[in-house]
Amino acid sequence: MEVLIVSPLPPPIGGIASWTVDFVNYFDENNIKYQLVNTAITGRRAKNISKRFVLDEISRAYRIKKEIKRELKKKSITAIHYCASCSTVSLVRDYLILKGLGVNVVYHCHCNLDYFIKSKLSEKLFKMICKTVSYVITMNTPSLRVAKAFTDKCEYIPNFISRVYEEEKQISEAIKRVVYVGRIDQKKGVSEIIEASQKKRDVNFYFIGPNDENIVFPEQENLFYLGKKDHSEAMNFIKNSDALLLPSYSEGFPLTVLEAMSCGVPVIATAVGSIPDMLENKGGIVIDSPSSDLIIDALNNMADKAIRESMSRYNINKVKQSYLTENVIKKFIDIYESFEGK
Repeated sequence: MEVLIVSPLPPPIGGIASWTVDFVNYFDENNIKYQLVNTAITGRRAKNISKRFVLDEISRAYRIKKEIKRELKKKSITAIHYCASCSTVSLVRDYLILKGLGVNVVYHCHCNLDYFIKSKLSEKLFKMICKTVSYVITMNTPSLRVAKAFTDKCEYIPNFISRVYEEEKQISEAIKRVVYVGRIDQKKGVSEIIEASQKKRDVNFYFIGPNDENIVFPEQENLFYLGKKDHSEAMNFIKNSDALLLPSYSEGFPLTVLEAMSCGVPVIATAVGSIPDMLENKGGIVIDSPSSDLIIDALNNMADKAIRESMSRYNINKVKQSYLTENVIKKFIDIYESFEGK
């Protein structure tokens, strides 16, 4: 068995790119044969991730398909594992790349499909892709419901993490330190967190991540923007926090929530993507929408130490039961093996 993984690598750092690094590391460690086509953004967009440049995107699509075809000629590939971000522009690119390859394709949606597949155009494009590929993977149950409307060859497989980072987190008497980790982006609810910090001055709010949108942080005694940190620094900061905040507008399967859970840290996050599946309102508080008032209400509702101790235990146990690397990646391998000889 040999798999062609079509997915981005850093830079820039992002959810799919981080997933790719961990995924191929597992393949390396377990002597599983694979080839990789790196789909990372290039050109001007690499310097301005929030903006699309049509000619650069066309060039990128052409490069990706050319590299895939080159690998298919050289190797005996069992399947292509294609990682997708699911925006309308991405769906166009994906269809043009995947059409006519003549090999089994696992189309892996690193996104929240019920957020992206809304218009007639996006529905048509996704339907065309589902007819082109062999199998569709989603990262949460709402996305699986969308995929099932287009194909019966689909499955929900969660994200994964290599280990539990804290077997028993020490829970503080009061919430004093909360953290957001990720790209500093309005769509992640950053403005709502800033607004919450202005209303709740007894808690310190910390932000870690690249500020691609140049969001301005107000100067106040309980608000700290720490910039971009490497993974170990960010994990240490999460470990030592009382809660992680992610009031995002859309998510697929957020790694930062999984990392917080692996540290036994309670989470406050919006009910998007896989978050309700992950937390079940037991490992933190799922809020209905990005709202500073809902963030503050959630902090107040988990103020009691015993509540946060229960959330911490739930998160550690949930990671052990559902999200460790070995168990999750075996599901992908089972899919690849089902294609052998076909």
